[in-house]
Amino acid sequence: VFEAINRHDVPGSLISTTAEQLDILRRLADPDVRLQIDLYHMARMGEVFPLALPAALPHTAHIQFADVPGRNEPGTGSLDFSAAFALIAQSDYAGWLAAEYRPGDESGSSFDWLRRQPFSGHA
Repeated sequence: VFEAINRHDVPGSLISTTAEQLDILRRLADPDVRLQIDLYHMARMGEVFPLALPAALPHTAHIQFADVPGRNEPGTGSLDFSAAFALIAQSDYAGWLAAEYRPGDESGSSFDWLRRQPFSGHA
């Protein structure tokens, strides 16, 4: 897998958008190479989930997320997680979703967002 990293947090990143990832996949033409999608990096690059995710999900092996702008837990910024997770749920993606964030508060309470998400309580 390979991930697009936004150029705001990491200037000079070689790959920073989903379009660039998809272009590399097309050029490689290797079925063993897959995408790692990070909703935080997508949002920081101004990507619109309803446009970018449907093209990327069939090629995705892993998804991670954090809220924007502070890379904190969901619900602390501007990212619409319900909409993003709904798009993922409507796709054929069957892989893991991984929270990768900096707790904005005490670590234990930073997991409260889990109770508010549509996949909460599902294995």
